[in-house]
Amino acid sequence: AHITEPSLLPIAVVQNAPSAIPLLGLFLLAYGVAFGGYLAFCRSAMPSARVVWCAFALAAVAMIAMPFFPTTDPYAYALYALEAGPLHLNPYVSQPVGAFANGWGPQLAAIFPDPNAYVRYCNYGPFATAGYGLLAIPFAHAPLGAFLYAERIFGALCVAFTGFVLSRTTAGDVVDGSRRAALFILNPLVLFELIAFAHGDALMFALLALAWRGWRLRAYMPAAFFCFAAMATRSVAVVPLALLFVAAVRDKDKRSVLLSPRADVMLGVTLAWGLTIFTCVIMWGWHSLSFGSAPAFNAFSAPLVFLTRTIAPHAGLAFAVTLQAAFGAVVAALLLARWWRKRDSIAPAFLPFAALAGLPTIYPHYLTWVGGVRSVVSDERFARVANVAMLVAPLWYLVKLNVFPFPGPPPAAFVFVLVVTWGTVLVVLRYPAARASGTSSAIEAG
Repeated sequence: AHITEPSLLPIAVVQNAPSAIPLLGLFLLAYGVAFGGYLAFCRSAMPSARVVWCAFALAAVAMIAMPFFPTTDPYAYALYALEAGPLHLNPYVSQPVGAFANGWGPQLAAIFPDPNAYVRYCNYGPFATAGYGLLAIPFAHAPLGAFLYAERIFGALCVAFTGFVLSRTTAGDVVDGSRRAALFILNPLVLFELIAFAHGDALMFALLALAWRGWRLRAYMPAAFFCFAAMATRSVAVVPLALLFVAAVRDKDKRSVLLSPRADVMLGVTLAWGLTIFTCVIMWGWHSLSFGSAPAFNAFSAPLVFLTRTIAPHAGLAFAVTLQAAFGAVVAALLLARWWRKRDSIAPAFLPFAALAGLPTIYPHYLTWVGGVRSVVSDERFARVANVAMLVAPLWYLVKLNVFPFPGPPPAAFVFVLVVTWGTVLVVLRYPAARASGTSSAIEAG
């Protein structure tokens, strides 16, 4: 309904279209089958690393070849890449890209004709923008479709790199490392959202995997550096950065880290990344360090926002959003406080849920944050909660695909998805489960 000329789209966007409902049904069915296989794998003996990586390669090829997007987001990422790379423009300001001779410019301007729409402002941080800008340079004179497939391939490489880093653990931990990698790279939500639908969170996971490895080695300086880099990719990475800060404060053996023989190398790498940030500021201004613009707010897509707007319909949306964000911050603070009091508590693993609880809107790819933690935490209770949350994640396409006729999804649709999403999480939390054998503390499990 928004795009009058489908030929503008080299990869179809199934949104606001009559075909959205049956295709969504098929997608949910395929996802359910894939996730059932994933759960069976989680309970099975660990296959060989060769089998795991061959399975990922086959899945990645299928995701790269997938014939549709459920959102125009990959086209928006192409817009930011075009601005930051070949056109040398500021992607954090709406630009008249249609005026440029580059083949993508008029095409993307026609897809996003409103210069004041929120999608015209980059919603990822400067590291992601710089990465996509560099990726766009060799495709500057290629068709837009070629860059869209390059986005998917880039996502697949980031997912593979994340799995590789997760598998490279301390000596004697090879099997656990391979299992951690498999739990991430074979996760259907990760495969669909980060490869097929080309979301930039894949780069954030690659950086956080490096930060996690630094944490495991008690090397807080590189861990902090990669957390900062991840936060400059996606602002939600402030959560693991806060956890790392609490861990550093609690650690009694900071001298060995600061006086490490590799400290000078760590410092040099940190300074190099600092120079990169400085370059981003020079190129795009200080507002580029806002770590991306706000997502599209909706009066029904978060519990407290919905409740506030229902009880006090005249209250401003900004007030409701602030209330929801404060709730998420309180939940995060309580989880960190619990871990501070009890070091072996699994509370930090639930921090992604605190981030989700503080957001004014939820998109399916946000649940990959839970999947990232699921791959490195061995606690059985958390695993069950994470699995349930990821299983119901695609239900958000009921409202995000705009499968309902104009004027869009009714409040009842949002209520249904909210109740299913958070209700299933709360129900699963009520059932106690014994911890899995092996590493259980949050600082060890990541």
